[in-house]
Amino acid sequence: MPVAERTRIINDFLASMHIFHSAVNELMAEQLREDLGGELTIPQFRLLKLVASTNIESISEVAAFSKVTNAAASKAVDRLVKRGLIQRTESTSDRRVSQLSLTGEGHRLLERFETAQHRVLEGLFMQFMPSDFVQTAQLLDRLSADIVDLETGPQEMCFRCGIYFREKCLLRDVAERTCYFHVHKREHGGGAARESGEQV
Repeated sequence: MPVAERTRIINDFLASMHIFHSAVNELMAEQLREDLGGELTIPQFRLLKLVASTNIESISEVAAFSKVTNAAASKAVDRLVKRGLIQRTESTSDRRVSQLSLTGEGHRLLERFETAQHRVLEGLFMQFMPSDFVQTAQLLDRLSADIVDLETGPQEMCFRCGIYFREKCLLRDVAERTCYFHVHKREHGGGAARESGEQV
């Protein structure tokens, strides 16, 4: 196959992935507005999910997860604290830092959105077999592992999976990326991950 034709096919594949990602995000945002009346934005949902699933103690980790500056991450946390969805408590290991956790209202709001999310995704993809997703995920994981392996070293904390926590991840196994959620799981017995309904 000519190089130009192969490049065109690869470009179309990348375009399809981008369109899919955008379409799902837009659908989730729309569902969020309908079900919660604008109570929570997608970035705020992601932040609640992070706090619910880890014993995160650093604004810099929130910033890395959210792909924003430390100042923006601090403001995002402050907004959710003021709304009574997140609370700060003094860390038992270091009094200079605060551990973040969800309040009862934060848990209830997160559960409402996750219920809506599961319903939308099940309705959207019910015509496909689970094996279709497994095979596609395996292909994407192999491509991702090759790309990430060319980047910075394993010491960099990896937040690539976002809110879709995984037991099996090629970025961790092949590219040897340090996974924040699995570091947390080893240190804290995996309680928070199990409570969040970790996806396998």
